[in-house]
Amino acid sequence: MKKRYSLSFWLILFLSLFLAYLLVKPYFTKEFFIGHYDWFKYYVDNYFSLSLTIYITLFSLVSAFMVPITGLLTMAGGALFGTIPGCLYSTIAFCLGTSLALFMLRYFFQDIVDKKLKKYEHKIPAIRSDNWFWIVCSLYITTFTPTFVVVGLASLGSISILYYALATFIGALPGAFFYSLAGNHLIKFHNAQMPWYTYVIFILLSVLCLVPIFLGGKRGGKKN
Repeated sequence: MKKRYSLSFWLILFLSLFLAYLLVKPYFTKEFFIGHYDWFKYYVDNYFSLSLTIYITLFSLVSAFMVPITGLLTMAGGALFGTIPGCLYSTIAFCLGTSLALFMLRYFFQDIVDKKLKKYEHKIPAIRSDNWFWIVCSLYITTFTPTFVVVGLASLGSISILYYALATFIGALPGAFFYSLAGNHLIKFHNAQMPWYTYVIFILLSVLCLVPIFLGGKRGGKKN
């Protein structure tokens, strides 16, 4: 009975979130933002504090529920607040949201995560706890790794939420800058295409973050 109740709860929750996503999806598109840019910009210019509060709150919630529209919101932040401020606001909001997701996953749903990953336990390499900071950094720098993967892996490690937030800020900042720049560029020049070398930069930064992981493993000897 308990198992059936738990399954029903998660099914209803999933369907509710999916329905909500379908309802709001038309409002989270590049075309909708461009078409209503003047309206958004008016409120940012005249009600800056309120607009910023709404932006950070919305971005945090989207990040907490790991809805895949953070790139678009980061571009919107760059277009509305400017490249550098938009980059910082979106990165801070992303840190807040994913830290909340990690907290919820680790302290309320850890049993479910452990059960789901139990059969893959032998495939997950044992990693030293002091390397998780750099792992989170490298995964977020690439911008290709889904958020739920990073948060899920972090929930299995011993990294504190504070260190996770710091690693997320460092790792997400370069990608946020380029997305914010693309959003600003889109409004000014109607073209948001990122140059090829930005992906090379992401890869190089990822490799640099991976170096401390391997060095730490060699210094520590056997991994625990």
